[in-house]
Amino acid sequence: MFALLDWRGVNLSKLASHGNFSSGQSAGFSAFALSLLMGAWCLTGFEAAADLAEEMHDPRRTVPRQCSLLAGFRAFGFLLLVGIVLSIDDVRATQGQDSPLISVLQQRFGPHWLLAALVVVAVSIFACAIASMAAASRLLFSLSRDGMLPGARWLSRIDPHRSTPRNAVILVWLLSTAIVLLLRQTDLISSVSAVAGYLGYAGIILAALLAGPLVIAGARLDSLRWLALMWALSLVLALTVPPTDIPGWNDKYLPAKATAFALMAGSAVYFGLIKRRIREGLAGPPQLSDKGSETRP
Repeated sequence: MFALLDWRGVNLSKLASHGNFSSGQSAGFSAFALSLLMGAWCLTGFEAAADLAEEMHDPRRTVPRQCSLLAGFRAFGFLLLVGIVLSIDDVRATQGQDSPLISVLQQRFGPHWLLAALVVVAVSIFACAIASMAAASRLLFSLSRDGMLPGARWLSRIDPHRSTPRNAVILVWLLSTAIVLLLRQTDLISSVSAVAGYLGYAGIILAALLAGPLVIAGARLDSLRWLALMWALSLVLALTVPPTDIPGWNDKYLPAKATAFALMAGSAVYFGLIKRRIREGLAGPPQLSDKGSETRP
């Protein structure tokens, strides 16, 4: 593909250059950390498919197929991003625009096709919001159903008319709305969501390590778990440790401090409340009886 683009006279040096064209400073490690957000959205799609697995028909086939389709869409999105970068004539002027993407699309396609593209973007954002709310509500309901959260009985209630976890949906909607209204910086919201996702993956991997050795076809593969855990934690550090200038905030290390506070608060809730309930048999996933049916405390 790149050979074809070079043959057509496309300037490929834009893909190799790096730095802030407005200030002239080097991009550094912060740019690499921000690029990890692209992978975060793909993993978010995988997580949403897993959260909604209980609502699907034949999830053993449906979930892997949807994850494969998601990977294909991400590859298409990457090629689209490369095409947009290559179509920029003046990188310095484009970077100075309030909305560089809209500026590039308007230059290349005109106002009419720009409007069509914006409609597609708006529909996509709305669909992503609905999918995210559905996955978050389903996860909140599942944890509450197993008694893993404060107020579990209220959150696990099912609406008798719509057969949906109404209280969980309302709480997710309220929290999402509050975050958008209070944190007006979209970069901060993106960073927080990415860090939270990677922390969740690291927690799952750590739980798998504590559960016992991983044996596949007679071979122990614990090293893969440790590698996955170190990779997840390195992504968290990449998104939180580098100093970040956030408009309206004077603290450049706010992401790192917020992440540390969230970890301490979550650990306090788990060790102070949830762990005791699990030990007493009042919380936790259902156990399978000898006949294969679920039994709950």
